[in-house]
Amino acid sequence: MRDLVEKAALGKANMLSNDKPAYLMNTMLGGIYIGFGMLLLVTLGGYMSAEPSLKLAQGVTFGVALTMVLLAGADLFTGNHFVMTIGAFSKKTTWSQAIASWVGSYAGNLVGAILLAGVFYASGLAVGDLGAYIDKVVHGKTAPDTLELFMRGILCNVLVCIAVWGNYKLKTEMGRIAVIFCCITPFITMSFEHSIANMTAFSVAYFNGVITLGEIVHNLVPVTLGNIVGGVFVAIAYWVTILKNDK
Repeated sequence: MRDLVEKAALGKANMLSNDKPAYLMNTMLGGIYIGFGMLLLVTLGGYMSAEPSLKLAQGVTFGVALTMVLLAGADLFTGNHFVMTIGAFSKKTTWSQAIASWVGSYAGNLVGAILLAGVFYASGLAVGDLGAYIDKVVHGKTAPDTLELFMRGILCNVLVCIAVWGNYKLKTEMGRIAVIFCCITPFITMSFEHSIANMTAFSVAYFNGVITLGEIVHNLVPVTLGNIVGGVFVAIAYWVTILKNDK
């Protein structure tokens, strides 16, 4: 199992060093795939805003986003925390490569998220009940204070990185899909915060003129830092308990 994670970490580091256009495209796809999950979430909200089961329905369906990332293949900032931390611990990659990967992945995910949001906005779909629900969602994300957002970011990426770990540990695609949905359903249902998913929602809301850059920064900075802490924590936990001695 450890060799699979190490190989992935080395592949990410080498792509960033040797083929930056390919790395940018791979990270843009990560932002787009997660963005599709967010657009599905808000679309369900627009249709089902009065339904008591809405949060559960959103949680169950958002798993399609991480499924696309892990099975179709794309580079996701939040999942990188697990992979690159293990790579650094095993000395297959360096900490400087890990940090460079996180920065590059975050930037590429942001470009992909904004691109998807721009196309969605131009489609004319972000209006009416859906537009009103997007407004509600983004202001719900900017209302908590900085510490609360940081903690929600930690909780979110603990679950995301468990799903990423399951992708390496499990042998069948059905098993991988099952663990993705088992991890993603609670993080959406319990309103944890995912920095990359938020980028798409905030971008659509910004194009709609219902949110400011200051409000976006208020959410994304603590959520991003929380995502890093949560992902590194999962990597440390599995390094100490399993991967350190799995040679």
